[in-house]
Amino acid sequence: MTNKIKNFLNLIKRTLYSKFLTNKNIFYYIYKNNFWKYKGSRSGQGSQGEYLDFTVNLIKEEKKIIDKTVCDIGCGDFNFGSKIYKDCKKYIALDIVDFLIEENKKFFSSQSIEFKVLDVVNDKIPIADVYIIRQVFQHLRNKDISEIIKKIFKNKPEKIIVFEDVPKCEFVANKEIRGEGFFTRHEYNSGVDLTMKPFEINDFKKTNEFESSDSEINSKLVCYEYTKN
Repeated sequence: MTNKIKNFLNLIKRTLYSKFLTNKNIFYYIYKNNFWKYKGSRSGQGSQGEYLDFTVNLIKEEKKIIDKTVCDIGCGDFNFGSKIYKDCKKYIALDIVDFLIEENKKFFSSQSIEFKVLDVVNDKIPIADVYIIRQVFQHLRNKDISEIIKKIFKNKPEKIIVFEDVPKCEFVANKEIRGEGFFTRHEYNSGVDLTMKPFEINDFKKTNEFESSDSEINSKLVCYEYTKN
């Protein structure tokens, strides 16, 4: 079987899974089968190497979370959170995948960390001073993104920090995703931009971006921030 046929069959499989399963089932399947595994992280390329360094350094150097209650939405294997939680008063780490949360509880024991299994689209989001959403929205439908953002704003945070992986080239923002979970909007030369339709949240500002030194990577990481006046 050629690689082209294998890729096509995998595409069908992923699309069918996304069509008939809940987000909880989809992300369970992804992590259980190491679908995003990259080097030492099960949470993908964004949780390793220079991408991880960029996000950690940005948070720490600009002192965005010092003595704050922080809520990390989509904490994954905690490869990111483990680098910054000591700067916080309290770190609430959420993920929809239950076995990941149980593993994190075993490996990262601290009175300042609270791990919770939570479906942020359908469940109540904990109150925090700062919310960090790192490369999560790129896997979700627009209506789910809107629902999450609406819930967070209801909690009246001081700051919201969103990291999104978008194409380096010119792209059309926020195309609807098909096969959420497995895919990102890169499949359609698109990426999430919270300042553009259908979101158009002008309170968010693009504050930083990072391009990999690897010329074969055709995307960049963008940081959007909301800061309470």
